[in-house]
Amino acid sequence: MMRGGRAATKWLNGHTSVASPSLLYDKGRQSVATRGVNDSLHQLESFWSSIWFRQNKIDEEIALQQWCRQGHHSPLDVVDITPQDLWQAASRTAGSSAGPNGWSGDEVSAWPRRTWGRYATVAVGSFVKFGLKLGNMVDRSIFPKTFPPRVVLCMCQTCAQCVQSVLWRVVASSITRQANILRWLQQILPLESHGGNPGRGIDTALSSLEDAFHRKKGILVTLDYSKCFDMVSPSLALKCLEAVGFPPVWCQMLAHVCIQQFAALDSFSPMALKILLSAALRDFCVQEQHVGLSQAVFLDDRTYVAVNAAQARRVYLNCAWWSNLRLPLVSAINTLNW
Repeated sequence: MMRGGRAATKWLNGHTSVASPSLLYDKGRQSVATRGVNDSLHQLESFWSSIWFRQNKIDEEIALQQWCRQGHHSPLDVVDITPQDLWQAASRTAGSSAGPNGWSGDEVSAWPRRTWGRYATVAVGSFVKFGLKLGNMVDRSIFPKTFPPRVVLCMCQTCAQCVQSVLWRVVASSITRQANILRWLQQILPLESHGGNPGRGIDTALSSLEDAFHRKKGILVTLDYSKCFDMVSPSLALKCLEAVGFPPVWCQMLAHVCIQQFAALDSFSPMALKILLSAALRDFCVQEQHVGLSQAVFLDDRTYVAVNAAQARRVYLNCAWWSNLRLPLVSAINTLNW
């Protein structure tokens, strides 16, 4: 069994399958197959550019105001990155792939601790003091979701991956794993939020629903966002992150990094997404508190147990309202599947 990303990367590198030679894309009301590699690459570029560089049609200020009505605010202490933090984060990158600058995880994991001391002072310290950019080199790659790939693959079955500079990945990992960050998340996220929180994983998410489903014979509903990390508005997510109490100087740094793609925030993406969705989660708790709703959210996957069909539909419609009908907090997370 694979125990992490490094093992998965090695397995993928050693796999002999090739990408699907043909892709299906929508042309009017019909699905058309691409003709050769060049046509496939052109259609992939067109498809993902329409997502990453789409026009934002929502009023983010109104969306932020609505988020603030339910989101919790708790100022976070100044984020202080130490050489020890960076050295430990770099050690975890051993075996990981290289970023656009060519440095691999194996290389930076071998850097001595004193090197990270200088990096913390010169690069990270200079940003905090003067607002300089740490660098935002990003490599975007497209992979098939099915493995091995089908002979003909639909465009929507491709998956976009964002690989940042390994130095940024070290900085992001060192921040998001700090003890004060984890304590802060426990204060601002509702108990129904799981994944990436200390003591709240897939096991706690399942156990929180078990009694209502098995003993009380409730109606189990699972909702899933289509292309969630690709469709989230980075600017709105960062505004919510600052509103909840994250230091503004680091929000400015993240704005430099994301380059119109939420997933480019790397280790910050799951944290920012949970904060973005936390207001809607609290709203559901308030509206259904007298009816007995059990729910759990694991990153972008929402599961709840309703006491009857009326509640199941009511919660679904509320999810849709928050998501993309009247107030698209996630800026066209375009399909709410159930």
